Amino acid sequence: MHFSFLEEKIVDWILNDKQEFNWENAKDKFLRVNTLSLDEISQQEKRLLSLGYQFPSELKTFWTEIGCGYLYPNDFVDNGLERPKTILDIYLNEGEWANVKIDCNIIDKSELPFFLICDLDYITIGIEEGKNLGKIYRFGVEIAPNLTDFIQHIMQDVTYYNKLLTAI
Repeated sequence: MHFSFLEEKIVDWILNDKQEFNWENAKDKFLRVNTLSLDEISQQEKRLLSLGYQFPSELKTFWTEIGCGYLYPNDFVDNGLERPKTILDIYLNEGEWANVKIDCNIIDKSELPFFLICDLDYITIGIEEGKNLGKIYRFGVEIAPNLTDFIQHIMQDVTYYNKLLTAI
């Protein structure tokens, strides 16, 4: 398992009216909202391939091994890894995302908003083979060479990506 370092941190969060979730217990966890099937990922990747891009293999591995959810959320950040459909709907301004302005500041169309910080503020991942595939960006600045590195940095410092930008 590529993301085995997260195994002990996963907590399944099943949304229902009878269950109350204690967010205080989630600050050092990955709250898995759902898992994804290969079919769901493949369906959305076809949309992306029609534009000449692809999902980074590491992101697809994360979705199949871990799923979607929130990484070390707290009162200030959600740190949510989005579903493939949501990512593409945001990128293409389709579905419920049509006419919604997000604050991911995509500098290059070869970046997908995949990681929700909070309030429509996204970190992006590169999707162009041979150029930036799998690299992680904040406001167009590379903040991690790959998803594994990005996640491991968050596990050390939940908002490291903001501190990197202030250092530049």
